Amino acid sequence: MKKLLLSLSAAVTCMGMSAAVPVLKEQYKGSINVTPETVTYSNPSTYDAQGNLIITGSFKEDFSFADKEVFGEGVKNAYILKYDATNTPKWGASLAGSAEIKGIATDAEGNIYVGGTFAGKVEFLSSSADGKPAISKEGLKIDGEFGSEQSSSFIAKYDKDGKIVEVTSFVPESLPELVATGMYSPTAQDLYFTISDIKVTGGKVYATASFTGQTTIGNGTFDGAYSNLFDFMYFDVPNIGVFSVDCATLGTAEIVAKMELTGPFADTTPSLSSSVVTVKDGQVIGGFIMSTSEATNAVNVEIGSYKTSLTPTVGVVDYVIVKDGTVSSIKKATSESLISYDSLKDLVINGNDVYMVGSFDTAAPAAEAAAATVAPVGKSDIFVAKFGAADLSVGQIYANGIDEGENGSEKVSSTALVDGALYINTIGSKVGGSYWFDGTAFSMAPATGCGIAVGNGVMALVSSDATKVDYQTYTYESKQTGITDIEAEFDPNAPVEYFNLQGIRVDNPENGLYIRRQGNKVEKILVK
Repeated sequence: MKKLLLSLSAAVTCMGMSAAVPVLKEQYKGSINVTPETVTYSNPSTYDAQGNLIITGSFKEDFSFADKEVFGEGVKNAYILKYDATNTPKWGASLAGSAEIKGIATDAEGNIYVGGTFAGKVEFLSSSADGKPAISKEGLKIDGEFGSEQSSSFIAKYDKDGKIVEVTSFVPESLPELVATGMYSPTAQDLYFTISDIKVTGGKVYATASFTGQTTIGNGTFDGAYSNLFDFMYFDVPNIGVFSVDCATLGTAEIVAKMELTGPFADTTPSLSSSVVTVKDGQVIGGFIMSTSEATNAVNVEIGSYKTSLTPTVGVVDYVIVKDGTVSSIKKATSESLISYDSLKDLVINGNDVYMVGSFDTAAPAAEAAAATVAPVGKSDIFVAKFGAADLSVGQIYANGIDEGENGSEKVSSTALVDGALYINTIGSKVGGSYWFDGTAFSMAPATGCGIAVGNGVMALVSSDATKVDYQTYTYESKQTGITDIEAEFDPNAPVEYFNLQGIRVDNPENGLYIRRQGNKVEKILVK
């Protein structure tokens, strides 16, 4: 595969850093008078390279933002709101119809990419469209009728001024071999293609998806599995994968990775779930969970030209980390009952480490491989498993250890890397909270929010209730230590390049922390 992050890699690998928990200082509090259909526990939010804050979420009724109306259509629409570096509202755009944004990312020019799910017909409106549709997309139909379930997915691109540029949709179809049997009657709930997260790097948008049926991606297809129930009827079984589109046009769709059950299956069906993805030096690193209560067919794993096969073990959940040419299958003992509290939320690269973040209910993933014993406290617990980025070697396993009682549970709602420390927000049936992970231990965080965004020296936390959305911004003091200078000849005539702390090149850096590179000299600087 192409090396996508050569500039970032060169800058980062020239420094050795150790992380500590940043010190947050409250900067600004704001509210948006928006009426969601339901409380949104994970509002994807981000900062762009210019220090602007972009917030997303769901809304039920039209509302005013930046002196313009943000229009919806129906009871569950999605919004995109942009604030400048002084927290002044700039513009609001909407996805009018039954749509939900699952992930957001930006590029160096300030373009905004959102990925998510939708049902029926959705109008992607520009900030200046005044209610008039800019781009329209239609989702899955069953027997000629739109379903109410969010069975299809989209990736949309907005420019820095809130104008909709392009939208690519992904709509599943029934597997032809199932239709031919005459024993297959799918509903919109059974047939779906669901994007769970997106990342932007190297001129591409990467997305993870769970899917049933058949969905065309460029010149290939994502095919779900299926099961034969007592030789009476067929039903769909989900698979997961990773694909990419180019940032310029959202075209040139390519399948990057497949994690597919090889079915058909008889009465008992295995499970694939919780797909996550990240990219390092042009190599895709993905994670997922597979489980089964009975011996079954293998799972085929394909990344680029690399292929392998994994066989689920009865009564065992396999947390699998895959990388171009490397597979690490990590097993954890569990019961044969339905595994309700095992899930992955994110993969985060921190220097030479990869953090896998999620929740567990019996024993922490990778604990056996790490020669560690980490048991949950309460019904479920939050964990971070640390792997080596180069070879996916298993490091240590950590859990937050918060007891919600035997009737409570915890899930990770969002994560963000803040100056080398991982900020983790959780939701629970009884207790929710936020935590720092500094690479060695959990500690309580001083602030709580559902969605997390990190910019140059600034962090934003977004939360919502039934009547409004609140956000709070913080500045933070760098606690990175151990920066190592480059021992190489310095060329004072070499061109100067700047990168933000997310590794995105910045042509005209404004106020904030940046990485400055000139020839072989790399340093962290503060621009005022």
